[in-house]
Amino acid sequence: MGSFYLGTDSAGTGKDHFFIPSNKGDYLFINHGTVALRDAGHEHQFARMPFNRAWREGKTFISQSKPTLIEFDLTGLLCIIPDDKGGFYTCNNEVITYYKGVQQQYQIAFPMADVSSLIRMDASLYWANEKGAFKEITGTTVRDIALTGDMLQHPAYQPGVRNFEIYWSNVTGSAFLFLQNNLYQLTKNAAGNLDTRLVLTDFDCKANNIISIYYDQAAEVIYLGSLNKGLFTFSARSFKTLTIGSNTYDKDNIYYAQAAWDSNRVLTIQGHLMGLNGSTVLPLMKKTATWDLFSMLIDRRGTIWTRSADDINKFDSSGKHLLAKWHLKGGAPHLYEGRDNLLWIGAGQRGLYRLNPVDHAARLRPFLNHLAFPDVYCMQEEGTEFLWVGTAKGLYRLHVLKGTVDTIKGLEAANIRSLHISRPGEVWITTYGKGFFLYQDNRLIAFPLDKGKYLAMAHCFVEDDLGYCWIPTNKGLFQASKKDLLNYAAGGQQQLFYLYHAREEGFNTNEFNGGCQPCAVKLANGYISLPSFNGVVWFTPRTMKTVLPDKKIFVDKIEVDQSAVVVRDTIDLPRRFKLLKLYCSTPYARNSYNINMQYAWVEGSETPVWLPMNSEQVIEQSSLPHGAWSLIIRKVNGFGMDNYSYRTLTVLVPPAFYETWWFYALLGVLVICCMWIYARLRLQYIRRKNKQLEALVNNRTEELSKALSSLSESELNTRREMQVREILFTAISHDIGSPLKFMSMMAEELRDSLEVTNVPDKTKQYADDIFKSGFYLYHLTRNLLQYLRISEKKAALQYRKFDLHRLVEDKAAIFQPIARERNVTIENEVPLLFQLHSDPLLLEVIIHNLLDNAVKATRDGRITIRVESTEAGQTQLVVEDTGHGMREEVAGFFNTGVAAPEEIGKPGGTLAGFGLIIVNELVRLLQARLQIKTGSGGTKIHLVFQA
Repeated sequence: MGSFYLGTDSAGTGKDHFFIPSNKGDYLFINHGTVALRDAGHEHQFARMPFNRAWREGKTFISQSKPTLIEFDLTGLLCIIPDDKGGFYTCNNEVITYYKGVQQQYQIAFPMADVSSLIRMDASLYWANEKGAFKEITGTTVRDIALTGDMLQHPAYQPGVRNFEIYWSNVTGSAFLFLQNNLYQLTKNAAGNLDTRLVLTDFDCKANNIISIYYDQAAEVIYLGSLNKGLFTFSARSFKTLTIGSNTYDKDNIYYAQAAWDSNRVLTIQGHLMGLNGSTVLPLMKKTATWDLFSMLIDRRGTIWTRSADDINKFDSSGKHLLAKWHLKGGAPHLYEGRDNLLWIGAGQRGLYRLNPVDHAARLRPFLNHLAFPDVYCMQEEGTEFLWVGTAKGLYRLHVLKGTVDTIKGLEAANIRSLHISRPGEVWITTYGKGFFLYQDNRLIAFPLDKGKYLAMAHCFVEDDLGYCWIPTNKGLFQASKKDLLNYAAGGQQQLFYLYHAREEGFNTNEFNGGCQPCAVKLANGYISLPSFNGVVWFTPRTMKTVLPDKKIFVDKIEVDQSAVVVRDTIDLPRRFKLLKLYCSTPYARNSYNINMQYAWVEGSETPVWLPMNSEQVIEQSSLPHGAWSLIIRKVNGFGMDNYSYRTLTVLVPPAFYETWWFYALLGVLVICCMWIYARLRLQYIRRKNKQLEALVNNRTEELSKALSSLSESELNTRREMQVREILFTAISHDIGSPLKFMSMMAEELRDSLEVTNVPDKTKQYADDIFKSGFYLYHLTRNLLQYLRISEKKAALQYRKFDLHRLVEDKAAIFQPIARERNVTIENEVPLLFQLHSDPLLLEVIIHNLLDNAVKATRDGRITIRVESTEAGQTQLVVEDTGHGMREEVAGFFNTGVAAPEEIGKPGGTLAGFGLIIVNELVRLLQARLQIKTGSGGTKIHLVFQA
C-alpha cells in the first residue's frame, strides 16, 4: 500500500474524498485531510500531515496524485514521492535521489522544468515534457518511452503536442490520460512502451473537476472523485439491448417469441430481424402480427411459422411470402416442431393437433380426441417416447406411442412458463408464481427463491457452455451454477447462490417477458437473446466477467445506545444497554442485491442459528444475557458448496451483581444458615408436638380400650342374634316347610284319588283348595327363606355360567300341574344349552315369582319364556303371558318408580303383591333392571342383564 496525497488547505475548505479499494481488498477513506485504512475490520488512523509547516518553510511538498490542488509556483521546491516499499524519491529541477529509510540509495541527474509532472508506477518514475513525450527513470537509467494503443487513434491526438491531461494516484500506482472526453488507462506493455487503453468515453473530467481516478479492472468499474461534485462511478455493460427505431420506449420494442435467423441475428414474431450490426423489419410479417406474440418457430427447412390469434401463418424462409394459413377457432394454437418434422399444435381445450408442414393444403389432424389441455404455453419432446406439455394449469407428460397422459404431481395448478430438457430424465421447469423446478428420477424438486422472491416469476431457463443457467424474471436476470442446482436436488447442498443482473448492466428495463416459445435463444456466435419489455437483451457468457461478492467482511461502525464505539474484535457492552447496532459492508462494485450476509449469536459451543441481515447490512440487537458471546457474520462469496467468508467478533456482557459467583456463594451461605435455623426451630416444634401427641395417644388409647370392650360385647350379641336367626331359619324350614310340602303332596294325591270316586264335587273342591294352598304356602316359605339368606349375605353372590334353559325348564315343571288346571301352556323358548353368566340362585327365585304371577294372572292362555338381545347388545329374559294384565300403577312403579314404595305389599294397597317386591330387590342385587309392558292382552316382563 502506498502513501497518500492529502488535498486540503489551512482554511479547512477541502472536500471529502472518496474511498479507494486497494489490491488487497481493503478500504482507504480520505476525509478532510485525515486518512483511515480499514482492513478486515481494523481501522488505523493517521494524523493530519503538517502541510502548513511545509509551505511556511517554502522548500518541500509531497506529491501523491495528479492533478494537484497546489496552485503555487513549484519551481525550486523539493518534491517527495513515496513508493510502496518503504522508500521515497526526492526530486528538484536538477536531481532525483532515492532513499530507503534515511539512507540514500542512489542519485541521478535529471534536469526538468516541471517536477509536478513526475509520476510513479511500480518501481519506475515517468515524466512527460511540454511536447507530450515520456521518459522512464528506473534506478539510474533514463530512456525515452513511446506511447502506443487506443489514444493514438483519437482524431485530436497530435504527436509532439501535449494536449492531454495526466491523472495519477500514488496510492494505487495507476495513471490515466484524458483527451477530449475520452479516458485512457496508462500501463507498461511487454515491449516496454506505455500502452493506452480506452476505458471511458463521453465524459468531461475537466468540467467535472475530477481529481482522483481508480479503475477496478476485475469488476470493470471506474471511480471518479470530483473536487466539488462527489463521486462518479461507471460500470462496463455486459449486456446489449437491441431495439427498433430511435424511440426505445415504442410499443414495437415489447418482445416475446423469437427464433434464430442465422448465427448472428434473431427474428421476432413481429417480423423484426435484429442483430449487433443493425435491425430491419419484414413488412409482411409485421402486417400479420397482432397482440398475440407468444408462439413462432423456424422449422428445419427454414420455413417460418407464426401464431396470430386463432390463425397459423406459414411464411417462406425469407419471410416475404405467406405460403398458407390455417384457422383454429378458439384454439389459440401453440407451435412446436417434433423430431419427425411434423408440427405439434396445442389448441387449449380443443386438445393437440398434428400438421404436415410440407403440404400447404394439409388438414389439422387431432391427436387423441380425448386430450384437452388448458392454455398451452410450451411443449418439449424427451426422446421419441414423451412429449411434455406446459399449460396455465399444470404440467403433463404425454406418452406419444401409448396415447396416455401423466399429470405431474405438485404442479397441478401451476402456470408453466417454459420447459428445458438438458438430457433424458432431467426436465427443468419455470413457473409464474411458484419459482422453478427440476423433475428428475420421478421426483419434483423445488428450488429456493432469492431473498426478494423475484424468481417466483421465472420466465425461462437457458444453459450456457460454461456451466451456468440463466433465468429471466419480471425484476431482472439471475445466473446460477448448474452444478450447484444439481447438488441441491441431490440433497448435498443446503443453500444456493444466485447472481443478480439488473438494468445498470445494460438492460433498458428489468422486466423480461416469458410465456412464449421460443423464449431464450442461443445463437451460433455465442450470444444468448432474451425478450424483454423494452428490447431484446443480448449477451455472450464466454466474454462476460463474473463479478462475485467474494471480498472480506468489514464492520464499519458500532453503536451502543446511539453512541459510537471503537471498532475492535472484542466489544465490551454495558449490562443494561438498550440497542447494539453494527454496520457491516464488503467491497463490491456491482448490484448490492448480490450481497447476502447472515449472522448468528453463539454462546460456547452452540450450533449457530443463522439470521439474515437487512438490506442495509446492519445488525441490531436489543438485549443479551450476560456472558461471552461470539457474533459470527458470514457472507456468501458466490457459487459452490459452503462458499462463505466469515468474521467473528467477541461481545462481552457483564453480569449483574446477583449473577456473579460471589453473590451465589453468599446466597449459599445464607441458605445454609437459614436451613440450620429452620432445623433448630423445627426440632423444637417437633419435640413439643411429640409431647402433646403422646398425651393425646394415651387419652385415645384409653378411649379405644373402652370402645373395644363395647365392640366386643356388641359383636358377641350380634353373633348370638345370628345364631338365633339361623336356628329360626332351620326351624321354619324343618318345622313349617317340610310339613307344608308333605301336606301339599298328600293333598295332591287326595285330589287325584277323589277324581275317580263318586264323592261329592264339593269334597273334590275342598281337596283341590287344600293342595293349592299348601303348594303356594310351601313355595312362598321357600322363597322367603332364600330371599332372607341372600339379603343377609349380599357379598356372597356367586356369578358363574349356567344352563338357563335347564333352570327355566325346572321352574316351569313346578307350575305345570296348576297351569294344566287353568288350561295354561308354559312354553320354554330359551335355546337349549344357553349359557348365562349370573347368580343362578337369585335368578331361580326371580323366575319362580315371575312364573307364579303369570300363572295366577292367566287362564285359558299361554306363558312364554324366551331370551332376546337389546339394541345395545344386552341379554334380556322375557316372561310374557296372555292373562288379564298387570295394573298400570304396579307396572309404572317398576318402570319409573313413581308410586310410593310403602304401597307395595300393603294389604289392599295399590301395589299389593309381595312376590314382585322380592323380584325387584333381587334384580337390584343382580345389577339388572326390569321393564314391564302391560295391557288387556297380557303382561310382558323384560329382565335386562348387564352386557
